[in-house]
Amino acid sequence: MDTVDWSKYPAIRRTSAYPIPDVFNEKRFTVQQLREAASRAVILFRGWPFIYYNYDRATRVLGDGLETVVNQESREAEPPKIEQWNLLRSGAFLHRTVLRESYYPKAKGRRVLDTTGTIYHTAEAIGSLWRLYEALAVPDQEDVTIEFVYEDTERRELKESEPGRGPFAREQLCYAPRVEVFRTLPLQIWRASDVQLAAEICLEIFQQFQWEPSLRYLEDEIRAFLGRAAPTTVR
Repeated sequence: MDTVDWSKYPAIRRTSAYPIPDVFNEKRFTVQQLREAASRAVILFRGWPFIYYNYDRATRVLGDGLETVVNQESREAEPPKIEQWNLLRSGAFLHRTVLRESYYPKAKGRRVLDTTGTIYHTAEAIGSLWRLYEALAVPDQEDVTIEFVYEDTERRELKESEPGRGPFAREQLCYAPRVEVFRTLPLQIWRASDVQLAAEICLEIFQQFQWEPSLRYLEDEIRAFLGRAAPTTVR
């Protein structure tokens, strides 16, 4: 199975989530429940799911939960996928992935954050995570926290890599060493308002790069993206 030496990669997107029951229980769910829920949360919004689950190869039982590690750096994938997620029996979910922008030809070695990639990542994370907790039978009224953290952002520039989308008129730089945004809301709100919430979170991220697009623009982008959702059959 793949492994990742995370000390090699300072530029990382981290996404974490956890339900907040009235009484915390670190063994709230069984491993079998985690496996079933993770497999049901594999949704294809684009070519690769946010929660990649493959129990035959990449996903394994580790300690008090599940772990999936994907490291394509030594292969010919371009750009490579380097990511890891852990789902604990408490319901806590931890996901980290290397900023693939570092490998984009357009980046030319510069420190950049891709606009469209950030929108899609935020939207697919929220769309996958509410499905994960729904599959774990977390009550609709129970609060769930979802947090996004971007590491190594100081002097990183916001760029657009999608063909046909124009460049920014000036440099859009972040001056903070990391960017953190989170929300704590009932599961039913995450499910019913995923487009709006993803747009609000993206806006807060982009504001740290001195860019303030309209919420309507972000919602339109996210609504079209989430409309692609296609569940997959996995083991």
